[in-house]
Amino acid sequence: MKKTILEVPFWKVALRFSLLFLGVITVILALTHYMQYENFSAVSQSLEAGTWSAFVSQKIAIAAVYGISMTYFSRRKEKKKNKKH
Repeated sequence: MKKTILEVPFWKVALRFSLLFLGVITVILALTHYMQYENFSAVSQSLEAGTWSAFVSQKIAIAAVYGISMTYFSRRKEKKKNKKH
């Protein structure tokens, strides 16, 4: 039986949204980087410069905010839908 978004714990739904968003954003950034430079060698240079931790932590923070926001709004929408029925 399929569970509704209200039956699944908040943190699990938020984690799913966050990981999906992080994966999509990673693929998009990698593709745009490849199209811009036509290789991935600049990525290894930026990793050596030590800026990778700030970059990764920024993306994780954005993904967490996105996941929590989407979970909140999705659950709120589902609650409103259930009240109408």
